[in-house]
Amino acid sequence: MKKGQAVISGVLAIILAVLAGILIYMTFVFPKVFAIWEQEARELTSFQMMMVNFSDFCRQYGLIILPVLLLGILALSVRIILTIKKESATNPTT
Repeated sequence: MKKGQAVISGVLAIILAVLAGILIYMTFVFPKVFAIWEQEARELTSFQMMMVNFSDFCRQYGLIILPVLLLGILALSVRIILTIKKESATNPTT
């Protein structure tokens, strides 16, 4: 049972790390790409406009959401370590 909890915590930590990576990309990198598109006077597709709008949202609220995601990753990592430590303490290998 404890091993399953560690696996679930690991999967959730990976999901949060991916979300944090997307948030960082959309907050800091994608606006530079959009600036290049603006210089080219390129007409954007609806998907690209949706990405621009999402990037604007990330720029406004990203610095609030990012610490929450990082704290979640930290908490899940601690949970994984404690779960594995408890399991190894209760089932010593001989």
